[in-house]
Amino acid sequence: MNRLVRNPDLLISWSEGDLLVEDLRGGKGFGVSPETILLLDSFKGPRSPSAVAAALPDYDRASVLRSIGKLRRLGLLIPEREGRRRLSRIKAWRGNLASVRYHLASRDIRFATSPAAVDHFLQSRLAAEPPPPQFKRYRRATG
Repeated sequence: MNRLVRNPDLLISWSEGDLLVEDLRGGKGFGVSPETILLLDSFKGPRSPSAVAAALPDYDRASVLRSIGKLRRLGLLIPEREGRRRLSRIKAWRGNLASVRYHLASRDIRFATSPAAVDHFLQSRLAAEPPPPQFKRYRRATG
């Protein structure tokens, strides 16, 4: 098997007590164990799966190799050659995760391009939601 590296678009976080790894490029998130993070960290530079398995003597070699294969299928580990070509979105946005998330969330939005399409969108929104009250009333207000 060729040398692998960690996908540069991984975001690791906690959510409601679960450890998550999210692939920002693909938008997929996975619940993982701390051992998975250890394994991903082993690929911060290009390494062969067998070298990583040998460097983790406290773990069963076959289990480590199976886990590496699964991480590769999920896209969390990628071939060294692909890793050299890929620019990390996090680095591109200089570590500003809010900008990364905004860019990823808004990049594939469909926009209405004609006045008729804009009118249709607005009419459908107006028909779907009741208008707000014309005046706001405050129970405790005097006057």
